[in-house]
Amino acid sequence: MEVHVVPMPKKLFAGIPEKERFFLLHALHAANEINVLVKLFQYTSQGPEDGLIARANMVQALTIGRVITGKLSNASTLIHQGYIQAGLDKIYNNDLGPEAAASVSNLMAYFADRDNLITTVRDGFASHYDTGRLKKHFDTAPENDHWEIILAPHHANTLYFAPEIVLLHAMVSEIHAGNRDEAFAKLMDDTAKVAGWFNNFVIGFLIVATEKHLGGFAQLDSNSQLVEIPDALAFYDLKVPFFTEVRPEDRLKGRGTK
Repeated sequence: MEVHVVPMPKKLFAGIPEKERFFLLHALHAANEINVLVKLFQYTSQGPEDGLIARANMVQALTIGRVITGKLSNASTLIHQGYIQAGLDKIYNNDLGPEAAASVSNLMAYFADRDNLITTVRDGFASHYDTGRLKKHFDTAPENDHWEIILAPHHANTLYFAPEIVLLHAMVSEIHAGNRDEAFAKLMDDTAKVAGWFNNFVIGFLIVATEKHLGGFAQLDSNSQLVEIPDALAFYDLKVPFFTEVRPEDRLKGRGTK
């Protein structure tokens, strides 16, 4: 696998007008965070389809998925405040490529509907612990589920599944899914879709900003270098399981969880 390393020294960023410079830096930072989380969401979702390991992996994956909803919500706010309210859309929209222009339009339309899945999950399950939501859904949570806690010698492998039953039941209900699998698929689909829109817009904005203020992206790319990434794994082959062996020597070296 090869990647392009494109030099962008500080003095180049300094050549971009302040309002655009700091929006760009924030947008690039948000893209980094979102891309890391989207990959983790995918990696943690791989594994068996049923049994204890599957339940543990699902809890882990949905934890990442809920964090993504917060980051994507914040990214939409960043665009609304730093791009649209700041008036940058009037400067940049006509120059964005069709994919970037469609992406920012789709993203803002998605979040304009306050009943969208990402906002629902973010407000209800990611940003705070809502006891009222537990009370609302406890009585209707399924009784024939795995009401259990899994204890292990290390906290890293301990899992309290009982509360997840109530919260998963609540999420299934509030995003209008038929069951957990459908809720999981809808969350993965929407986060991937919206993350894609954000990434398309960010790279489009970066290209136009360099065209306007730095002589063009092609000029920057002419100084790029191809770097080989050795032993890169296939995206869909990588798995991050919930259960892991924590060895005594790991704890002694400070790498394990007590």
